Amino acid sequence: MKKILLIYNYTVVEPLGILVLTDYLQQRGHQVDISDYQSLERQNFNFGSYDFVGFSILAGSHNQMLKIADQIRNKAKIVIGGPYTISFSEECKKHADFVVRGFGERILLKIVEGEIKDGGIYSESIAPQDLFISSRETFYQNEKRRNNPIKNIITGFCCPYQCTYCYNSIVQKEFTNYRYNPRPVDSVIKECKTLLKYPLKLIAFEDDTFGVNLEWMKEFTERYKREINLPFHCNIRIELATDERIKLFKEAGCLSVTFSIESASEKIRKELLNRHMTNEQIFAGIEVLRKYGITFRTQQMLGLPTTTIQDDLDLLKMNCQINPLVAWTSIFSPLRGTPIGEFCAKEGYYDGNNDDIADNLFSHSVLNFPEKRKKQIAVLNKVFTILAHLPRGYEMGEELMETDCTMEDFYKITKSNLYDEMYNLDKESARKTR
Repeated sequence: MKKILLIYNYTVVEPLGILVLTDYLQQRGHQVDISDYQSLERQNFNFGSYDFVGFSILAGSHNQMLKIADQIRNKAKIVIGGPYTISFSEECKKHADFVVRGFGERILLKIVEGEIKDGGIYSESIAPQDLFISSRETFYQNEKRRNNPIKNIITGFCCPYQCTYCYNSIVQKEFTNYRYNPRPVDSVIKECKTLLKYPLKLIAFEDDTFGVNLEWMKEFTERYKREINLPFHCNIRIELATDERIKLFKEAGCLSVTFSIESASEKIRKELLNRHMTNEQIFAGIEVLRKYGITFRTQQMLGLPTTTIQDDLDLLKMNCQINPLVAWTSIFSPLRGTPIGEFCAKEGYYDGNNDDIADNLFSHSVLNFPEKRKKQIAVLNKVFTILAHLPRGYEMGEELMETDCTMEDFYKITKSNLYDEMYNLDKESARKTR
């Protein structure tokens, strides 16, 4: 038996990759502890008591986690995996004994059990057919995690799409056997049942795109409704929101969905992001969701390369028309290695190596935009969700971007615009009456 500590970057969503590795190793007789890296100091781990310490690293948190790896490398063998290794495996090797790229459960087991002895960079060429998390007791030792009424499951591996900003676009080219593959419905239902003994009001299926395979969805709908019968949330591609598919979602118990728009411009989505969906398809899919009473959240990126601030305002205007329950935004980060990250470097939009990317997606733009544009992006990101609920929110956004966006600014601008809306005044009439 070996003792392993697995470290990840804290998110509200349960770290399913880490939970898969934890269960996979525990089922084979090894002792596994887990922690987010932000809590390490508070938990006061004795790193020397572990045979291996593993890190799952994302761009943005990589500097902090690599620094931790350096600090404890003389106390335990270091294994680094996670999305960051796809583009930066050689860099990671400087801080680790072993680097694992792609799906890592089988490679990690071979490292832990001594089948792989020589340090280096390793990868598994074949994606798993199924990975079942039989127990989450290690993770739920934390009372806050255990009592969270929303718990997460993934129903399949890989993504059928290749958006230019996602590491999946690299993975599919390098690992030709990594293709979208739904888990057996029976396995998903069994994992759902393991959650029923914990506080639970909603299951969030964290697949990049849920319910792609209609035959799988038909079997899942019947089993989930009969054996689980809890509301669920999932991520979808809005262009796949057909009447047949969304009817199945509703019958199964779907309460809400999230889908990405990314840009209001069809040209930008198609040519820059490799997302081939029209605005007509977006609005048509939304009508289907509304027909079946499924609420929805939109996601989008502000500050994309080649765009102007008007493109960001057009995106806000589109959300004002759509009126989602939540209009979630992030500020674009040019992840190196991805097609769009390399495009940014080639075309002069970005000259960094991702060391300037924050460990969240909301703080600032790192592209070579003028400072005024960067400030406008940051302001719009703060107020986007609220303004998307207001009839003339896009006009308020335009005004707010010219301020420092204090609470006083926000109060004055929203108050004036809401009064104008109440009395149906255009901008020119409003100016004349004030």
